[in-house]
Amino acid sequence: MHARSLAHSHVTEALEEAAEGLVSELTAAHKNGGSSGAGFGGGGATPLNNSAAGGSFANGGGGGLYSSGSGDGVQGGQGAPAPGLCASPAALCRAAAVALVSPVLEDSGGHSALEALARAVRGWPEAQREVLLRLLRAWGARDMRRAVATCQQYITLTLYTQMSITPGVEAVTALLGLLHEACEESGAVPFAEFYNGAINAEDFNVQEDFRRWKSPQRYGFSFCQHPFVYDPASKARVLQLENQIAQFQQFESSMMQAMLGGASSPFLVLRVRRGPHLLRDTLLQINRAKDKADLRKPLKVRAARVTPDSLSF
Repeated sequence: MHARSLAHSHVTEALEEAAEGLVSELTAAHKNGGSSGAGFGGGGATPLNNSAAGGSFANGGGGGLYSSGSGDGVQGGQGAPAPGLCASPAALCRAAAVALVSPVLEDSGGHSALEALARAVRGWPEAQREVLLRLLRAWGARDMRRAVATCQQYITLTLYTQMSITPGVEAVTALLGLLHEACEESGAVPFAEFYNGAINAEDFNVQEDFRRWKSPQRYGFSFCQHPFVYDPASKARVLQLENQIAQFQQFESSMMQAMLGGASSPFLVLRVRRGPHLLRDTLLQINRAKDKADLRKPLKVRAARVTPDSLSF
């Protein structure tokens, strides 16, 4: 038992050391590569580590593990593996998982490293992301909560200071999504931990984010694509916007049909009797319209007189 504990201790120390090296190199890559993330999956051509031992991670467009070739995140073209800190996808994923709970990333001074890490993970191929996801699923509540809080702090501070959605916010939100995906299976922390205070604040422009979501060709990112950051109240606002747009579109369509000689009304008109007939009349008429686009029209309710066999006025 003592030998097993000792071996586990050595593994932990090795991973912590690898994570420290990862954070240092990420910080250096971010400073050297600027906003494009050159040298670590941001499209740059310079390896992270240009020492005699060679770069630890990939150059080029995919953010992989090879020091030459085009780089697709794991296979770097025809290049040979760099003999640096993390020479395999599995080792890089382990170091990334440990780095995510590093205290270095919690301070604002470590945000550049977090941004570089998030951009790198975002550029990994699906197989490599799945390796990291398996590691995250094994986390307990303490580690998951710490990593989530680190990402949330970055997003909140950046939104408040930059007053815009930066590429770093996009990457860290995607990384937060990976944590959320892991938590969906593990249940390590409540989903409320993923609600972001800045995004759910009253002064946040949900309508603008919704517009970005509905224009994916023009905008590549919106928080609506990552609904886990929205609390129930904000999601209700999004659904309300969706319904308003659908109503307006249906209203325009009905008006156009009426102008062209059609008999379609631009409103969904419910004729209901008061008293004990109210619920039955409403349900019957909604049921008649459920297979039509009428349910998307603006609603009008008209009171009808009680007659034996009709709903006439």
